[in-house]
Amino acid sequence: EDYAILHYVFRFTPHLSEDFIYRYPDAMYLKDRHGRQLLHVALKRGLKLSAPLFMMIHSNKASIEEGDPVTNLYPFMLAATGEEVDLTTIYKLLTLRPEVISKYFDDGDADVDGTQ
Repeated sequence: EDYAILHYVFRFTPHLSEDFIYRYPDAMYLKDRHGRQLLHVALKRGLKLSAPLFMMIHSNKASIEEGDPVTNLYPFMLAATGEEVDLTTIYKLLTLRPEVISKYFDDGDADVDGTQ
């Protein structure tokens, strides 16, 4: 399959996500064909701080530290993209794993002083 059921729901029918996340909790661990965690897909689609977001984070804590293979952004960065940015969501993601910032700079992804 191209997408696990929860990935599909968050991509195409996000208004049903809360119903599906409770019915298919084991699907939170699955990645899609691009290697994306459900957390990546949900944040890219604009999911804000909510019960489904907490379920995703607490059921798969490693996903907070994993960059999205499609965008090369960490979850807190994905939460900062989009039309309606929620600072509380970004803050919560950062406070759960603040070491992600140093990991981003250590990986050489950041352009701190204008040079690569």
